[in-house]
Amino acid sequence: MEKSLQQPTLILNRNWQPVNVTTVARALTMLWSSKARVVDPDDYQLYDWHEWSQLAPGQHQACVRAVRFQLRVPEVMTVTNYGHVPSGSVAFSRRKIFKRDHFTCQYCHCQPGLGELSIDHVI
Repeated sequence: MEKSLQQPTLILNRNWQPVNVTTVARALTMLWSSKARVVDPDDYQLYDWHEWSQLAPGQHQACVRAVRFQLRVPEVMTVTNYGHVPSGSVAFSRRKIFKRDHFTCQYCHCQPGLGELSIDHVI
């Protein structure tokens, strides 16, 4: 059960644009508090907590076991009151490029110290 609660769930804003990825545990909390609805990936139908809890999990679908029922793990959810899209801009810097490439030289694949790396090593 713990493994199922740590699986990723895609969160969409109310315009169905992706805004975040969260854990199933957090997604179920949002569903219970009516802050989000589950999107069925097969037919794009929206479900609230009551409707989602009534659906029986399929044979090969991940589920979370509760005391009285099994709950399907939501893959995609849409939040009800959030319409913004987070900005995707990244401020590039020498250090962020090194971190992206795990401080590894792209020529010889060695990992010299930060003081020995230059932009020529990673680009």
